[in-house]
Amino acid sequence: MNANRKTNKMSEAEKVYYKKLGETLRALIKMKGFTQLDFACSIDISYPMLLNHLQGTRRMGAYKLSKICRALEIDNIDIIALTVPDIYVEGKTELYTELFKRLSDRESDTIRRLIEMLDNGEV
Repeated sequence: MNANRKTNKMSEAEKVYYKKLGETLRALIKMKGFTQLDFACSIDISYPMLLNHLQGTRRMGAYKLSKICRALEIDNIDIIALTVPDIYVEGKTELYTELFKRLSDRESDTIRRLIEMLDNGEV
């Protein structure tokens, strides 16, 4: 078992990813005109928990991520791939390919599995 999972501490790579994810979510929430408190209420989570996610100090499960995507009316892959709102383009495939190249093998495998679960409605 991974030592970080055993103690429930995030690895440095996870910390970086979740911090970037929080920044992306914060931008999307603002872009959609929500206050953070209103957004937390709309997806039925506590405000402190939302703040933890936006600060990147707490892992986010696939179910919660899917709820957030629905509330923000955005594709799951856009959130997972950390695509910020101002770089949406028609040729998303090239953008995603470039983003995946920057990930480690383990990170890209995890993201692919999560995307498959979301696409199959498993979460």
